[in-house]
Amino acid sequence: MVTGPDEMSVQEIDVAAPGSDETQVEVAAAGVNFIDVYQRQGVYPVETPFVLGSEGAGTSSSGERVAWPQHLGSAAGVVNVPTDKLVPVPEGVELETAAAVMLQGLTAHYLVTSTFPVKEGDVALVHAAAGEWASCWCS
Repeated sequence: MVTGPDEMSVQEIDVAAPGSDETQVEVAAAGVNFIDVYQRQGVYPVETPFVLGSEGAGTSSSGERVAWPQHLGSAAGVVNVPTDKLVPVPEGVELETAAAVMLQGLTAHYLVTSTFPVKEGDVALVHAAAGEWASCWCS
């Protein structure tokens, strides 16, 4: 079933305390990807209602700057993330940038290490790159 954005709504919900294998994070930014659209449209079914967002970055309850990939609900103000999915965000990297590059960075990494291990002398075409990170990837 395809749903339009007019069927989405912002709601206040209580966030449970994190489980023993989770960390609670105050979300600073959430990445936006095609999977979010596919989930909303029902292409990739998820139980409804649900909170959009599959990657994000923010500050953990212990004060660490962290980012994560592939965790539904990342577009919330606060989210409990499995601790083993969290990666530290280095100083100097904006949380917005960290949220935007998790899935793309992991995809790029496995493509140039596992799918086709790139070595000196290889040429790689970055197709459909756009924005600030395109110049970073190509340089």
